[in-house]
Amino acid sequence: MGDNSMFTRGGIFIRNPRLRFVTDDGENNGGGDEGDKGSSGGDTGFPANTPVKDMTPEQQAAYHLHQSRKHEGRVKAFGDWTPEKIAKLEKDNADLRTKTQSAEQNALDAAKEEGRSEIRAILAAERVKNALATALNGRIPDANALLELDRSRFIKDDAADTDAIAAWVQEHSTEASSGAQKKGGPDLGQGKRGQNQPAKGVGAGADLFAGTRKSKKTES
Repeated sequence: MGDNSMFTRGGIFIRNPRLRFVTDDGENNGGGDEGDKGSSGGDTGFPANTPVKDMTPEQQAAYHLHQSRKHEGRVKAFGDWTPEKIAKLEKDNADLRTKTQSAEQNALDAAKEEGRSEIRAILAAERVKNALATALNGRIPDANALLELDRSRFIKDDAADTDAIAAWVQEHSTEASSGAQKKGGPDLGQGKRGQNQPAKGVGAGADLFAGTRKSKKTES
């Protein structure tokens, strides 16, 4: 329709609508952004649809004051959420994530340590078993004491406590040779001998002396 073109907005016919742009530096190149009422409205102190550079100093001051109040309204919409509080909230969230990750890592480390502890306990028990077998070599242990023995008492710093094992063996076992002599009695060089085994002891000496005298009488 040319310059006489019109369009309807909210039931009102508006002639020759114009586009308005605002640059990044806040300069209004189209007479103020949408919602700004010019001096015709009597409430801003600056003309609508007028670049800031074309306004008088008083109008520019009124324009910037108007924009400042708009930004202030946007800030108030956040209530008590000041930029400082938002920054603190972000920091608290970051700290919480760090603590959560640390807790997960601690749990993982604890599980690993538990596995290592089980392995150390198994190896320590094996060391005690070998040390006890070595200490009992050539000895006869008390059967009841051996059955009731708690081998874990001999573990010290994940190793076998050889001193404690030696003390237990000394108290609860006897030498194998001593036990055999106790059962059969002490060997005093007496008892039944084999036919080809030479006689020993005082009696054998007397028999030998008597046999020698008998031989001399026969020769005479």
